[in-house]
Amino acid sequence: MAAVARLAATKLATMLDLAGRIAMAHRHVATGHSIIARQHNVIAKTHKLGTDASSAEELLVQFEKSQAIFEDDLARLLRERDSR
Repeated sequence: MAAVARLAATKLATMLDLAGRIAMAHRHVATGHSIIARQHNVIAKTHKLGTDASSAEELLVQFEKSQAIFEDDLARLLRERDSR
């Protein structure tokens, strides 16, 4: 019986840990969306001023690549949660 209780406690701790990782992944995705929106604004203002926006555009590409990683991680965690 004690072994069953330990197993249940371990599973609960794992679920809580997963819930925390999911919460963190949601925050990363939300923060990434904000950063990308802000970078789009920087690019638009740079174009409006008639100055070179190439470095800002390159940075946007990097932000978008990071965002894809964050979104993939969140999707993986959600699949892991849903498979339990």
